[in-house]
Amino acid sequence: MKKMIIYVLIMFSIYIIYNVTYQKKINYVALGDELSLGVNPYNAIDYGYTDYLVSYFEQKKILGEYSNYSNRNYKIDNILFDIDNNTKKDNTHNLKKELRESDLVTLSVGLNDIYGNYEPVNILVNYKDMITLKKKIINATKKMDELLKKIKKYAKGKIIVIGFYSPFNCESDEITDYINTEYEKICNNNEVDFIKLSDINNNKSSFLNNSKTIYPTTIGYKKICNEIINIIEK
Repeated sequence: MKKMIIYVLIMFSIYIIYNVTYQKKINYVALGDELSLGVNPYNAIDYGYTDYLVSYFEQKKILGEYSNYSNRNYKIDNILFDIDNNTKKDNTHNLKKELRESDLVTLSVGLNDIYGNYEPVNILVNYKDMITLKKKIINATKKMDELLKKIKKYAKGKIIVIGFYSPFNCESDEITDYINTEYEKICNNNEVDFIKLSDINNNKSSFLNNSKTIYPTTIGYKKICNEIINIIEK
């Protein structure tokens, strides 16, 4: 009887220690465009928010599997296509499988749908009235709604959508605010998290340092990563 009690106490102690010390590994899938790749203000792939986030998970020793299915010039339709056609990384890694096994999915897409290849200084020239631009934004948010629903068919963990910041002059902040408002509505309707980057883009000289491109500095990407971490740790 004493042996049985000692055995039970030992097993109970092991169980308690395991639950206190065990940290679940996080399987992370990144989807998106140049922002998700970490393209810097000089159009080269650098250390982006996905890299900072992976480093954070590695430091905490909680990184499981990590896959980045992002590409340059990607639009919402490209990601829809990749999911529908189950894009493969290799013989054992494919997008649907990795979404099913994911604990976290980050998504940054829409810049190319709305702005195309226009440089920031030329966007307002090419879109002389807000009506034209708003039509593109409305079309992008409809597709975004379709994309989020499709991702949620497979991914049952946390999904975080990266919003928009303003690389333009003050006159065009109306554009960014409108995009974020529409994106946030879609995210709320689909019960996914949304990061409104315009809220953290107060110091443009550190966030963006090249007026000819729309891509953040490493400081900007670090800020985006910190916003993602804030959501994860809530």
